[in-house]
Amino acid sequence: MEEKEHNSLLPWISGFATLVLGVVVVALFISDRRPEPGRAYRFDVSEFQERSRAGGDYQEVQTIALPAEKPTAVALGPEGEYFVASEGRIDLLNNDGLPVKTVAVEGMPRCLFRDGEKLYACVDDHIEIRDLEGEILSIWPPFSRHSWLTSLTLQEDNLYAADAALRAILHYDHEGNFLKRIGERDPDDAIPGIVVSTPYLDVAVDPMGLFWTTNPGRHGLESYRSNGEPITSWYRPSMDIDGFCGCSNPAHIAFMENGNLVTAEHGLSRVKIYSPDHQLIALVAGPESFGESPDKMLGPDQNGAISDLAVDASGRIIVLDGRKSELRIFQKKKEMS
Repeated sequence: MEEKEHNSLLPWISGFATLVLGVVVVALFISDRRPEPGRAYRFDVSEFQERSRAGGDYQEVQTIALPAEKPTAVALGPEGEYFVASEGRIDLLNNDGLPVKTVAVEGMPRCLFRDGEKLYACVDDHIEIRDLEGEILSIWPPFSRHSWLTSLTLQEDNLYAADAALRAILHYDHEGNFLKRIGERDPDDAIPGIVVSTPYLDVAVDPMGLFWTTNPGRHGLESYRSNGEPITSWYRPSMDIDGFCGCSNPAHIAFMENGNLVTAEHGLSRVKIYSPDHQLIALVAGPESFGESPDKMLGPDQNGAISDLAVDASGRIIVLDGRKSELRIFQKKKEMS
C-alpha cells in the first residue's frame, strides 16, 4: 500500500519541477542584458555608402522619361537615337529622347546590340535580328531550353552571347551557327569558371578588339580569344570604392573609345570608370544618385536600379534606370564647357 502511494506522487513531483524550470528560464531570458554584437557582426553599409558618394567629376546632364515601365536594355542608334527594350516591346526614341516608334516583341528582350543597320536582341532564350525599323530579319533557335540570355556583342565574324543560366558565353558565327561554349571551368587551361548567382552576366569588346566577359561571382572580368583560350583576367572583391562588392558584380560593362572601362553595380548601385590597367579613375554615380540609403539598398521588387549601360561617341555615359524608367545621361564636367 505504501509503495502505491509513493508511485502516485512521482507525476506531481515531475510536473512541479518542470514548472519551476520554466519560470527560471523565463526569468533569465527577461533579465538577459548581453551587449550588442560587435561592429564586425552588424549588417551596416552606411560607411561604404559614404565612401561611394560621387566625387563630382561627372554630372547628370539629361534625363529622359521612357514610355514603358521596367526597361531592361538600351542600344544607341547611328544618329544618336535610343533603342530601349522592356517586356513585350522595343521603343525607338530620337536623339532628343522623344518616342518615335514601338515594335512588339513576343517575350522579354533582356539585351540590345546595334551593329550597322542591324539590331540584335536577346529575347528570353534566343536571339532575334531586326532592321532598324524593327522588322525581323532572322531568329536563331535557343541553344538550350534552360538558356537565359542577358547580353551579346560582336567581334569581327564572331558573336558572343552571355548565357547566365548556363554560366557560359555562347560563341556563334554571323550566320547563327553555334561554335563553342567559352568560360566554363577548365583547370588544365587555367579557367576558373564563370560564377553567376544572380541573372547578371555581360559581355563587351574593347577598342583593341579584345572580347571581355564579366565574372560577377568572382567580382571581375576575363578576356578570351575566339577559340576559347583565356588571355587575361582581373578580379577585385572588396567593399572599398575601387572594388566590387555584393554577391555578383560588376553587373554591366561598356568600353569608351579611349579604352577606359565603365562598370555598373547592383545592390550598392555605383557607376565607375577604370583605366586600361584596371585603376579606378572616377566614380560617376553613387548610391545616393539612385535614391538608396543604408536601410534600403534595393527596391520592393528586389531589382537593382541599373538595368543597362552604354557609352556614346562623345564619351557620355548612358545609364538605364529600371526603377524610374529613365535614361540618365552623365558627362564629364570639363567637357561641358
